[in-house]
Amino acid sequence: MTDAFNRGAAKQREVDQAKQKSIAASSSAVNAAEIADRFPSMEEQASSTVSSKQAELAIAQENVKRCYHSMSTPKSLNGRLQSER
Repeated sequence: MTDAFNRGAAKQREVDQAKQKSIAASSSAVNAAEIADRFPSMEEQASSTVSSKQAELAIAQENVKRCYHSMSTPKSLNGRLQSER
């Protein structure tokens, strides 16, 4: 674009606009690269969160089994149900 200006084929305003677009494109490329660089750490964090939630789910399922078992098994004394007084 500068060559076109030097030959009289472009106006200064067109040269300035082209430079601004070039700067904006470069800035966008840098921003995109920075965002892309963060993806591996975001993936690791998400994977860790999934593992943690799976462990919590397993514990909760075991607690449900334990509670269901203790609720479905009557408390007895010498083979008879106890009554509360």
